Amino acid sequence: MKVSEPATSLQVAQAKVAVLLNPRNVVIVGASDAPGSWALRAFRNLRRYEFPGAVYAVNPRREQVWNMRCYRSFADLPEPPDHVVVVIPAPQVPETLRAAAAAGARSATIMSSGFGEAQDAAAKALAATLHKTIAETGLAVSGPNCMGNIHAPSRLMTLTDDRPHRIAAGPVAIVAQSGGLAMAIKRTLEERGIATASLVTSGNEAGLTAADYIAYYATLPFVRVIVCYLEAVQDPEHLRAACAAARHAGKPVIAVKLGASAEGRAAALAHTGALAGPMEEFDALAASVGILRVRTLDDIVEAVEYFTHVPLPAGANLGGITFSGALRGLLLDAAAANGLTFPALAPATLKRLEAVLGVGTFIGNPLDFFRQQRDLYRVRLGAARRSSDRYFAPARRTAARRRLGTQGGQPPRRQRARGTQQKNDRPRHHDLARPDRLQPRAARAIAACRLHAGGRQDAARGAFHCDLRATRKAAGVRPSLSRPAKTC
Repeated sequence: MKVSEPATSLQVAQAKVAVLLNPRNVVIVGASDAPGSWALRAFRNLRRYEFPGAVYAVNPRREQVWNMRCYRSFADLPEPPDHVVVVIPAPQVPETLRAAAAAGARSATIMSSGFGEAQDAAAKALAATLHKTIAETGLAVSGPNCMGNIHAPSRLMTLTDDRPHRIAAGPVAIVAQSGGLAMAIKRTLEERGIATASLVTSGNEAGLTAADYIAYYATLPFVRVIVCYLEAVQDPEHLRAACAAARHAGKPVIAVKLGASAEGRAAALAHTGALAGPMEEFDALAASVGILRVRTLDDIVEAVEYFTHVPLPAGANLGGITFSGALRGLLLDAAAANGLTFPALAPATLKRLEAVLGVGTFIGNPLDFFRQQRDLYRVRLGAARRSSDRYFAPARRTAARRRLGTQGGQPPRRQRARGTQQKNDRPRHHDLARPDRLQPRAARAIAACRLHAGGRQDAARGAFHCDLRATRKAAGVRPSLSRPAKTC
């Protein structure tokens, strides 16, 4: 059997992930009709979401399952296997992968657990055998100890979740070592009208790693934001190269990293067998390649929403428009806390604004005006945008929001005929179409802007981080994941 080269180059990584997420057919090994079995859930989701390729069941002890023929081995299939979903006891996995590769399979998703995360001698030996098998077969493998994947372009849906999912083109790609967290992020983003085009639960990462998936997502034109939940970094240089490719493509990488405490590192070891290193080491890596590390899942949602609506910021200068002097002060405090500035407006801009602003308005940056003066908003915004002050672009944000709503299969919230006020049509904190709703978004965006603004360094630890929760709290914005998730 041919031994493949390890996936150290971005090109090899991209090719392997492309094979994994765009299979010609899917073979489920360990097919069972037992209620609640993961094999049954994966089969149902492949059918429910109309995967276009053939789906085969393999179980040497069954002749029929799911009202279809069940094959005893890969050799009995009517065509060579391409992608293999493995739901069998861990000791049987390595030999099954060898048989699948010999039959022509190119990729596999291993849902079985009992490898490195078990932390006993037998499990560690089995994990070593699995690593060797993957390297020798050259298979593109996600897992083990994972919950499946979603890839909207190929209609691949092997996620073992019975709840309805929205499989649609969107600007977000998610890779997470936890399937539960990946689904929570996906559903909360859907509440904001943001679809996830691709989702990978990477599990223990015995084969492909987060860096491989990031390298692949950097090549997809429809992906605008890459979200990661990481427990450990196996190859820092490979991750550095992948994130550099994503940054060069204009795609921010937003990450939550487990292991800020000794207890968190122990949890990572128990969950996926990952040895989570000190957070200072990851922060240094993140700062060098522009990874935006956030602390909570709520922060992920806020940062993703920002980056799907606007292009990457070019620097540390901000421009703001608000309807409250108190909120203006909160913006200035948040900017100072995150190493950003609201620079003074150019004299020409001040002159234009003075000609149209009324009494009680603070002429400066941020601008402060009454709600009753909303009619003058476009005049003021136009004056700012025509000047040399390049900090005001909500008109472009609104257009981007409209495009995203259509692309994701769900119409934008404000795309409604005039005069059709609905009961729940009250202001929402993430609505950019009106000036008096810009304040909370601007507050949340301040920390996110540091991705390309250089960031703030904690003098005590040298950490590159942001605290969107504190900024959001100051602006009075509700948490996201605390609300019950809706199904689409």
